[in-house]
Amino acid sequence: MILRLIIVFSALLTAACRPSSDRLMEQEINTLLRGRAMKVGVAVLLDGRPVAVVNNGRYPMMSVFKFHQAVAVAHSMAQRQLPLTHTLHIGRKELQAPTYSPLRDSLPDRDFDITVGSLLRYSVQYSDNHACDLLFRHLLSTEECRTTLCDMGLRHFDITATEEEMRQSPQTCHANWSTPLSAATLLDIFLRRQADGDPRFTFIADCMTSATTGNARLKRPFLNTAIRIGDKTGTGGRNERGELLAVNDIGFVTLPDGRHYTIAVFISNSRETPEATEEVIAALSEKVYTLLAGHTPQKATDTESSSR
Repeated sequence: MILRLIIVFSALLTAACRPSSDRLMEQEINTLLRGRAMKVGVAVLLDGRPVAVVNNGRYPMMSVFKFHQAVAVAHSMAQRQLPLTHTLHIGRKELQAPTYSPLRDSLPDRDFDITVGSLLRYSVQYSDNHACDLLFRHLLSTEECRTTLCDMGLRHFDITATEEEMRQSPQTCHANWSTPLSAATLLDIFLRRQADGDPRFTFIADCMTSATTGNARLKRPFLNTAIRIGDKTGTGGRNERGELLAVNDIGFVTLPDGRHYTIAVFISNSRETPEATEEVIAALSEKVYTLLAGHTPQKATDTESSSR
């Protein structure tokens, strides 16, 4: 009984000591989500400090895990002092599975050599399923990726299935899961490694800022602005009840004053349309930016747009 009272008192004390601005952000997020026919998890870290965490449960990552894989690959290559120009020899037969793959579609029907950097770009920027599985097959297995990320300090996630395994058995996607806070934390770890000047991490960040798969999600409020945002999306099909299994996006944003924040939004079991579900992510993205920056995203001038 005494232990329970101590735990409750500690939780109340922690909540009382949190900045009022943090509680305001969570209140605003919960208000925005009220009445939505979906499960939504959100986490926001400002310069590494959690400022909002809502519904921090397990969510299937879908292609979001390609970012996790990329971070693990970059870390492993840095440890082995291998550049992104390191070349792998790939058999054309490795690209036979019927799945989304701009890489496969761009190549002639023969074996080929490709750099690790090119595979990362296809996987992270274009969400190419074959590129992702080639990285698993030739560089780091799912278990090695998981171990590497754990060694980097990440918790509350798992990566077990490849894209091919999820294609063959869609329910396997639940094996690749994360909490929103864990995903936002990995983004912060990633940004700190990039700030240290490692070109491997800078390359991945450039792939994320150049990606267009999230233009209707986290990036939508920032289109035609000078704000730097990078993201990685993930999308699932429908479950047995006809609900959208997963509509996700995680990313980083640089504020005008130089601070940065990371944000993870995971949506599962949505009974709304794909467009309405993406709209929730876009609305959350704009709300978080407005609360942290003190104003809505400003459209870029012609000069800013051309120099971006």
